[in-house]
This record gives sequence, structure tokens and C-alpha cells, in this order.
Amino acid sequence: MFVDRQAGEEAWKQTATSLQPSSTSGHFVYDKHHLTAIRQKWAELISHYNASIVASTEMDSVDGPGADYASRGHAADANISGTAYSQSLNASLEYCTNQIAKYDKVLGIVVDTDEEHHRKIQQSGSPLDGGI
Repeated sequence: MFVDRQAGEEAWKQTATSLQPSSTSGHFVYDKHHLTAIRQKWAELISHYNASIVASTEMDSVDGPGADYASRGHAADANISGTAYSQSLNASLEYCTNQIAKYDKVLGIVVDTDEEHHRKIQQSGSPLDGGI
């Protein structure tokens, strides 16, 4: 299965539309749900790149069908193209993996901050603790 660039771009457009952050006072706010959903889309893209890498393993080791110069030349060109494609897939996979790491870091900060604020609220005394 090879990654279809146009289909990938369309999927990202649909994802971007469905994950529009809430906007207040002229700034954007991404909650845990939005961040997790975006991270999941990166993970899906990684899965597609991995499948393409596996499917394209033989693209850089093509043998010509004959022993003549033209067959060897076409095979050599095909191998160069296959190697470039493989390198492109690996670079894209690395980029997606780095994006996942960034979202994991941000999600960790968001979760830690939420938990810290929750803990502070639970520890704080309130004049309403006794009821109204």
C-alpha cells in the first residue's frame, strides 16, 4: 500500500475541519480531546508510511530483464528511483514520529497542569465548604 499524497491531503483537510479549536477572545484553545485526536491522525499516517515502506522494499533492487545494455540501464535507473522513494518515505516517517513526540510532550504538560489545578482546587478551603 503506497501513500496517496492527494488522498492524504484530503484526509488532513477533513481532520482540520473536524478538529477546529474553540476560539475565545481572538485566540485558539486546544483541549486534550483535540490534541489527542490530532496525535492519532499522526499515528495513522505513520502506519501508512510503514506499510508503504514494507511494500516498496524491492523497488531499489530491480534486475534488468536481459543482459543487454538497455536492460541494465533501465534497471539502474529504476533502482535510483526506488532508493529515492525509500529515502522519501523514511524522511516522512521520521517527521511524523517527531510530531508524535511533540504531541506526547504537550499532552503530558496539559495533563500535568490539569491534575495540578484539580489538586489545588481540592486542597483549597472555601467559605462554601459548609454549604449555603
